[in-house]
Amino acid sequence: MKNMKIKKTSKIKKKILAIIAFCITSITVNAQTINGIIVDETDVPIESVNVVLNTADSVFIEGTTTNKSGEFALRKGSETLKRLTFSYTGYQTKTINVTQGNVGKIIILSDTFALKEAVVIGSNTTFKDGKRIIRPTTEQIEKSPTGFILLDNLELPRLNIDIVKNSISVLGGGSAVLLINGREVDNNEIIGLDSKTIINIEYSDIPSARFAGASIIVNFVVKQVEKGGMLVTDFTNGLTMIYGEDIFSAKFYNGNSQFSVSYMPQFRDLKSQWRDNEETFHLNGTTIERKELGEPARFRYLFHNFRFKYNYFKDNRMFDVALSSEIESFPNNDFKSKLFTNTGSDTLFMTDNSQNTAFTPRLRVYYQEPLSENQMLYVSVSGNYNKRNYKRDYQELLNDNTVENYFYSNVDEKQQIYNASVSYENLINLGKSGWKMNFDAALKHNYSSTKNFYDNKIQKTTTNIYINRSEAGGNVRFTKGKSWIHGGISLHRNSQTIGEINITNYNLFGGFSGKYAMGKRSNITCDVMIAYNEFPPLSYLSNIDQFIDSIQIRRGNAYLKNSKFYQGCFYYDYETPNIYILTKMLYSYTLRPLMESSFLGDNHIIRTVENHKNFQMIQPSAVITIKNVWSLFNIRFFGGFDRYISNGNTYTHRSSIFWFGGKINFKYKKFQLTYEMNNKASDTFWGETLYRSENSSKITLYYINSKFYFGIGCFNILSNYAKGIEINNSTVAPYRRYEYINDFKRGKGIFIKFVKTFRWGQQKDEANVKASDEKTESAILKGQK
Repeated sequence: MKNMKIKKTSKIKKKILAIIAFCITSITVNAQTINGIIVDETDVPIESVNVVLNTADSVFIEGTTTNKSGEFALRKGSETLKRLTFSYTGYQTKTINVTQGNVGKIIILSDTFALKEAVVIGSNTTFKDGKRIIRPTTEQIEKSPTGFILLDNLELPRLNIDIVKNSISVLGGGSAVLLINGREVDNNEIIGLDSKTIINIEYSDIPSARFAGASIIVNFVVKQVEKGGMLVTDFTNGLTMIYGEDIFSAKFYNGNSQFSVSYMPQFRDLKSQWRDNEETFHLNGTTIERKELGEPARFRYLFHNFRFKYNYFKDNRMFDVALSSEIESFPNNDFKSKLFTNTGSDTLFMTDNSQNTAFTPRLRVYYQEPLSENQMLYVSVSGNYNKRNYKRDYQELLNDNTVENYFYSNVDEKQQIYNASVSYENLINLGKSGWKMNFDAALKHNYSSTKNFYDNKIQKTTTNIYINRSEAGGNVRFTKGKSWIHGGISLHRNSQTIGEINITNYNLFGGFSGKYAMGKRSNITCDVMIAYNEFPPLSYLSNIDQFIDSIQIRRGNAYLKNSKFYQGCFYYDYETPNIYILTKMLYSYTLRPLMESSFLGDNHIIRTVENHKNFQMIQPSAVITIKNVWSLFNIRFFGGFDRYISNGNTYTHRSSIFWFGGKINFKYKKFQLTYEMNNKASDTFWGETLYRSENSSKITLYYINSKFYFGIGCFNILSNYAKGIEINNSTVAPYRRYEYINDFKRGKGIFIKFVKTFRWGQQKDEANVKASDEKTESAILKGQK
């Protein structure tokens, strides 16, 4: 018994000694490590920070990077004094002296902080995987009740935000895609987004298979309310005219489910639109010169958008379903004029009235499945039904109301569209090099069936258009900080059937681009696109004739082929916390462009669209943004030069356009005064026609607090009319057309804007969603001028 007790005691002692040895070893190992956590000035952990350990003489010992929680650990700790350096693009490098153990929480400041004073003078901006990541400041969020207003306050490169018209454009050309947590949305969803739920905004100019053709991608990373909800109201209405763009958006949350409903009405009722027209027609040796002098007539527009959405998310899996319906109506688009010709002494009185209605219900279902930590699969299916009607009534009368010429048009359209897409993304870290490889691929298919019934003076007929379009493509990108390299390729199949005419073709689209960061302040970007398809709009394909007036006929063309688009673009940009400069040189070449043609047929001028030889454009441009001038002003100036070369089958034209514009924001406490203007910035030339918009201007004054956003402003304060101009250079039937809207002339276009957000509930982070809304188009061929 005694020996047994001794053996048990010996075993217990050995266990105790083993535990003590383990503890001592753990303490020793821990004492020989250097660890800690890196956070920014708002106490948010920063991933991928470079951590380098050097001797006191700056000899390299060891390096690592922080994880998603901002944590790091090095194994070379000792009692000898060493230097630990932290660096990350967009942040100030920081060095501390260490020996061993836990260094605690290390704060590194972004480049938007003054070196001597930790005062924020702009957004907290970093770069990761080639994308700009902006964490809005508290002041910016407090002055932005919605995500759209926040986007305007951030003054992001190349984006031009109009919070009055609720529109977004890309300076220097191109298009922008908006996302909420990776899911493609339209402007209205950003307008209905509560800015207090926004964690950060990702701004990217890297091409992708999913968003092919987009120049800029803006992703709002937001929090999800766990329970409760929010209500956003946004009203923009005219005081001296009937004009409105309003939004009501409500969201309700319950655990992993989110419900949302919204209603977006828009309306216009303008009393005095008119047009002046100078036309020349060469008909069988006879030249007819006609002058049209307009008189005020009415324009009305009504639009209603209803949406219901349900979203379920758990463990990064997502199910999203959206049901929406749009009702659009143009009850009046009327013109009245006096007609004078060189072939007769009598004055003709012309009326040209048209109406449009459209009803479009739409359903979209989306699902995402994470395959691993860095891989994701996305599936989206959508369908919509379109029912449209277009009516036009045209008359030419003598003084005694005798009808000289009369015709009408009545078109009923029924259309079904189905879309399906599958995409895959994979992000791979390439070891300690700091480079990451991203691969994404997408399969897309679109089918549409359109049936139009035409009833007019020429004929009563039914047209059927069937479109099948498929696309398969992939992209590979390598990113590191602000630098990236991209290459992509896709195969397109397009099949169109119009009556007995069937055309099927295959095309390849390829592209490569890259950005090189020349230090912290400047970058060089090169972007080349090869053989990008541009499909004919459905309205061009209608195999039908429509009267424009008593002399001209608009004719569809069922034999149109895809055009091919080639583009090369070079960018240089320079940025500090207060200044952003972007210079751009673009050259584009379109093979077989879809451009207009005019010719004589059966004593009428026939206007149609054909595939022509080529079209070229050269565009140097620049954008300069200066922020926080004396902490009061933000100033943006942009300008450029467009050189167009149009080589048609029977014509060659050259056109040059100088354009410029600007925007000034003056901010003082809770007030903001904004002035915007542009001169020829929207002007374009295509085929044989120069399209020139009004040299617009707008001034607004806003009062902002944490509860609401109120403003008053005026359109076109420096011009007498809202005006659009078309100048056609056809040898058969050239014209100069001017369209005016007197309701917006100087001093009359006064409006108010009011935004209010109500919220309740608790918040948590939401994962990525990548569903997209599909677009629709009409196949109706219109004879309207």
